[in-house]
Amino acid sequence: MAGDVLSVNHPSVDGKVTVGKNDVVVEARLGFLVAMFRDRIDEELVRILDKEFPDAKA
Repeated sequence: MAGDVLSVNHPSVDGKVTVGKNDVVVEARLGFLVAMFRDRIDEELVRILDKEFPDAKA
């Protein structure tokens, strides 16, 4: 997948966000404590992306 990439490097999260012409891909490895909030993080990411891209198809 080609596109712009934002790398995230933090003691609790390691990953990247790739923004392509037609999609956004979020990949992350969560640390142990943050992993307990995985579902909430996922819900918030979906909420934000739905708000920013209301006409996008899942």
